[in-house]
Order: sequence, then structure tokens, then C-alpha cells
Amino acid sequence: MKYYINIVTYQSLIFSQDKISRSALIKLWSQDDNKLIWANFRDEGEKVPENSVEKRPNGKLWFHIQLPSSKYGWCIDLLRNERPIGIHYDDENKYFFLYSSSREPVGENEESMLD
Repeated sequence: MKYYINIVTYQSLIFSQDKISRSALIKLWSQDDNKLIWANFRDEGEKVPENSVEKRPNGKLWFHIQLPSSKYGWCIDLLRNERPIGIHYDDENKYFFLYSSSREPVGENEESMLD
């Protein structure tokens, strides 16, 4: 199944302990609050679980997405500076992407933490 999810809120967590299986996490909520995306950022060389979707007992869907920690800055930059934001997830191929779902004029010169 393929999902297209509009994201309206997020929360970011950064972990300092080696015992945690990820270095950072961004939780993303859908507009209808029935979908929660767990974007797990993992350090280089760490064993990474497969992307997955889980149906919770309350009927809500939890998406577990795995990313290298090097992508954390890009994701936060997109979430802070763009609107609307969406996620596409293809459960058959375990593939996802985060995107800005509107067109922008070229050269609008936004500030970026990546510069």
C-alpha cells in the first residue's frame, strides 16, 4: 500500500547515550492525528532495521523510518522552513521520502542551517 501523509507538527529528540539504538528521532504527526511517523536517525555502521508500518490497537498507524544521522540537519531544515510538508511511504518497497508539497520561486534566499 502507498501512503501520502500531510505533516502538521513535529517533535525532535537527540540522544546522548550509547545504549539507545538511535542518535536522534523526529516524530511527525499527520493532520488527522491518525498517523505518527517515527524518523529514526542512526549512526554510520549501526545495524538498521527495515522501514515499516504498524497498525496500533486504537487503529492509528505508526510508520518507522530509518535514516542515517547525516540526514538529520536536512530534515530539520525542511520542517522549519517549508510548508506544507508531506511524506510518501510505499509499504511494498519499504521506501519513503519527505517533501515540500508546494512550488517556490527560484532564488527566494531562505536561511538554512546547512550553509
